[in-house]
Amino acid sequence: MSPDSANPHLQGQYAGFVTRLIAFAADQVLVLGTIVTVNTLVMLVLGFFQVTVSDVFSFSGSHSTLVQLLRILAVGLALLLNVSFYMGYFILFWMLVGQTPGKMLMGVRVVSFDGRPLSLMQAIKRFLGYYLSLLPFFMGFIWVLVSDTRQGWHDKLARTYVIYTWQATPSFRFLRRLSHAAEKRARRLGSG
Repeated sequence: MSPDSANPHLQGQYAGFVTRLIAFAADQVLVLGTIVTVNTLVMLVLGFFQVTVSDVFSFSGSHSTLVQLLRILAVGLALLLNVSFYMGYFILFWMLVGQTPGKMLMGVRVVSFDGRPLSLMQAIKRFLGYYLSLLPFFMGFIWVLVSDTRQGWHDKLARTYVIYTWQATPSFRFLRRLSHAAEKRARRLGSG
């Protein structure tokens, strides 16, 4: 799916770095906020039964082997559920609707190289590609700035694009005002 240069609006155009960054940040706030909220509620319920966080993570010798094993299983299960929710959030949204809530907010969608919705394998590759894009120094994400198709390393790995879904048009009135303000400032600085 390539952008149409004769198209006066942004629908179907490759999404830029800032738009994608804001969408990603919104998703992180939503998914991590949900995880923290659920974990806090679980701890409140445990507190109701007079089980503290230190009790859950304490593996001292004062408890039976069975109790210690149950604690290890509980902590492992909690960790597994948190990781599964985090991964599932992105993978399922990309597969089912092509957008996470953050991408919906910013008006962008993830599509396959042929314009189709992502397959399960593409979604998994894209998710795992996020971690590849972190190395070194977020270079895979910064690559969006230099790529003609605005693809990060995770997009290239999964053969995906992020495109605008709405008909945004540049505000020529705003651009004209911005241009006049810049000219005015340049004249003022030049005469001072």
